[in-house]
Amino acid sequence: MRWIARTALIAAAGLMVVALPSQAQEKEKPKKGDRYTITQYDMQQREDLKTAWEVANQLRPQWFRTRGRTTSSAFGSEINAESNPVVYIDNMKQMSMNVLKELRSTEVVEMKFMEPQKAMAMYDDTHRAGAIFVKTIRMP
Repeated sequence: MRWIARTALIAAAGLMVVALPSQAQEKEKPKKGDRYTITQYDMQQREDLKTAWEVANQLRPQWFRTRGRTTSSAFGSEINAESNPVVYIDNMKQMSMNVLKELRSTEVVEMKFMEPQKAMAMYDDTHRAGAIFVKTIRMP
């Protein structure tokens, strides 16, 4: 009877050892970003995109959808005021979105988008088109 208990115990321990590596592999699998986030995993899937601008524009084009007030110009055409999201790189507000065109995608760890309503509530009215937060490998 003892040998049956020992055999069962050894078999159970063996199953636990076999099951542990598969659970660890599941935990290591990177998460895919949602509509508000672009992860490193998402960027690695598209190595053809060289800049942060290309990454965001191709993977999340809705971030750049025209927003904000429209005003009439002297020539009768409408100009969209404040139609670009405010960009933050490593928590530093940038002067324009052009900085995304200069930032290599290999330096980016994660990009997040904040909707206009939430961005204006947290910051100010200059965030009428939302905000894009970029975390780079340089950030400690």
